[in-house]
Amino acid sequence: VDARLSSPTPAMLNVTVKWGKQKFPVELDTREPVPVFKAQLFALTGVPLERQKIMGVKGGFLKDDADWAAVGVKADQTLMLMGTAEKLPDPPPEPTKFVEDMPDVADAADLANPAGLRNLGNTCYLNSSVQVMRHIPELHKTLQTYKAPAGGEPGSQLVMATRDLISELDRSTSAREVLPMRFVQTFRTMFPRFAEQTEQGGYAQQDAEECWSQIVTNLSSRMRLATDGSASNLEGTMAAGETTLQDNLGDALFGIQMSSELKCEEATDEPAQNSTECMHRLSCHLKQGVAHLYNAIEGSLEEMIDKHSHTLGREARYKKTSRIARLPPYLPVQFVRFAWRADSQKRCKVLKEVSFPDMLDLRNLLDPDLTKRVNAYWRKLEEEAVAEAGGAPAAEGEAAAAAAMDVDGGAPASADAGANLPSIELPEAVTSRDNLTGRYELFAIVTHEGRTAEGGHYVAWVKQDDGQWIVFDDETVARVTADKIKKLHGGGDYHMAYMCFYRHSDNIEAEIRENARRSAGLPTKPKASEEAK
Repeated sequence: VDARLSSPTPAMLNVTVKWGKQKFPVELDTREPVPVFKAQLFALTGVPLERQKIMGVKGGFLKDDADWAAVGVKADQTLMLMGTAEKLPDPPPEPTKFVEDMPDVADAADLANPAGLRNLGNTCYLNSSVQVMRHIPELHKTLQTYKAPAGGEPGSQLVMATRDLISELDRSTSAREVLPMRFVQTFRTMFPRFAEQTEQGGYAQQDAEECWSQIVTNLSSRMRLATDGSASNLEGTMAAGETTLQDNLGDALFGIQMSSELKCEEATDEPAQNSTECMHRLSCHLKQGVAHLYNAIEGSLEEMIDKHSHTLGREARYKKTSRIARLPPYLPVQFVRFAWRADSQKRCKVLKEVSFPDMLDLRNLLDPDLTKRVNAYWRKLEEEAVAEAGGAPAAEGEAAAAAAMDVDGGAPASADAGANLPSIELPEAVTSRDNLTGRYELFAIVTHEGRTAEGGHYVAWVKQDDGQWIVFDDETVARVTADKIKKLHGGGDYHMAYMCFYRHSDNIEAEIRENARRSAGLPTKPKASEEAK
């Protein structure tokens, strides 16, 4: 339980803040850190947090890490704010339209768009990452079950700040952007490198992929899932998974497992070294000749490494070949667009155009064990679909046995690990169901606009159920058509994909079933609109 809730008397103070010739009555909560108070002043005056100088306390200026009790703020005290407000934005090219003045219903419907996030000083990288996470329902639902430990260590505070921010976004619309002050402050406290400032005094631009990875890593280490009676800090339990990536939320949703072989190119008699690696994203290096995401992924699974050879007694060239051993419900893919150049001693952006598909099929990149499981699951879906449509039924127990075959081809194991789970509160994708179709659909993109790694701008694009896309450009939220997404392949100064987010969905399994019925010459399942008739 939050310690603040058990406080016998609320530590609220009414103070007056004088800014130039203006005075503002402000309710100060001394239980919150100083930046929260500064965020209140920003909302009133428009003075950015990094420009604010607050006087009238012990010690001179009020520091961000100050203790309210130590600086001696009292009720009805007058504080002085120094700092210039941000320049007001230019007026819109078209006059603002109000709901009561809109003759077209579609215009009024735009107010139902999801809410944007206020940019608090080069926080576009953070805003775009949060908007993608918000559209992962399993993540949102599981965050609501989180039981914070006593003590309030930074990692747990970040989990709660993530939960509260996503909940506030769900309660809001694009008519009013959300101010992510607590989340940003907690994130920067947890990861100080994201609080770096420029020589001019403002916060520096950061990398959206690094931000995403830090948040997912924090979820992995703090949100433990109970397996076989083990301890958990979530409400609900889950069955043991078929891979090791099943004991926490980050791994369950995003965990990718690779089986790798390292072979010496200069000593063919040296035994190959086999290993298993785990990660939360696929990183695609944009090598020469790569023009499509699939080829970029395929090329990234092979690399040359220099390391010491015990056989030769010296440095030697090794070839590392990897194959995918576990596919998660959600698959983040990063285009490695920022590379270090030794001549300029700077990170430079790779502007190369690389296309990405709406549907990504990775079945040819799997290791033999996962290939066997995926093929068995496809046969199970196809045989069930044909039998349901009135075709020749599968031999009794044949489909189930094929689908249940484990990676060694012997003992049975659940091909759909969620099929026999007990009734629990956690979403199905969190309860350790791997993606056994090998296919994904694109649902979100984070793009970067600009030519430098230290600057530019990040934006999130998220697909809606109706097939349209919504672009989240900090506070600005707008609907765009699918054709707009085709312009994000890169090659110029416009927004280009930096991270693509794919997901497994029931639509993919439905398509496999329908194709099986069509191949068998059987009627395909009617669409929902036809069933309604």
